[in-house]
This record gives sequence, structure tokens and C-alpha cells, in this order.
Amino acid sequence: MDAIDYEGLVERLRTQSSVASGSDTERVWIRTLDDVTVEQLRELPEALDTDVDIGACSYYLSPSNANAATEDRAALEDRLGHPVTVEDEMVDDAVLFMDPDAVGDDGEITDPSRITLGTLE
Repeated sequence: MDAIDYEGLVERLRTQSSVASGSDTERVWIRTLDDVTVEQLRELPEALDTDVDIGACSYYLSPSNANAATEDRAALEDRLGHPVTVEDEMVDDAVLFMDPDAVGDDGEITDPSRITLGTLE
């Protein structure tokens, strides 16, 4: 997922809310976060359906959000129990928790049911 346009991906995901009206397609789960803390980040996996293998999922954060959560990424991964990818192109007002295979190499959303978008107020 090195060539993903994270800003564009997040914008597309914002329109894929699981409670959006007018469509019966699979949707992304969206959660509002007060801050980027370990406690808040731990809530994102809980939003996914129980049939999703959360063991295959990772967190995707901007550098500033990763720093807000902790200055030690290895400790953050240990506390969250999932890999954490810090992407320079990731927007500061969102955090992703998803299966990397839920988004194609071209940024196409292939399986929205395996994505949780955390939005920061």
C-alpha cells in the first residue's frame, strides 16, 4: 500500500458510513475519537463485524497522530496488539484500522466491511 493516496482514501471512506441512507452496499464503520490515545485507538477494532479477522488488521496514522499517542512506536504496537503504520500522507484528522487487503494497490476500496475510520473532532 505504498502508493496509496491516503487523503483521497479517507475522503472516500467518509462517504461510506455504515449508517448512510440510500444504499444497501457494504459500508465502512466510522467512529468519532476525542483524542489519539491508546484507549481511544483500542475502540476501533470493536467496531468491525465479528466475522472480520482483526488479527490481519493494522492501524494507519499520520506522524502527528502517532506522536500524540506515544513517542515509541514499538511500545504503541505492543499496547495495541496490532501493527502501526505511520504514513506521511495520512491526514491528521483521521485514523484507519483496517485489513491491508481491504484497499487495493490503486487505493480502490475492495472490502469496506474490513475498515474502521476514526475521525477526530
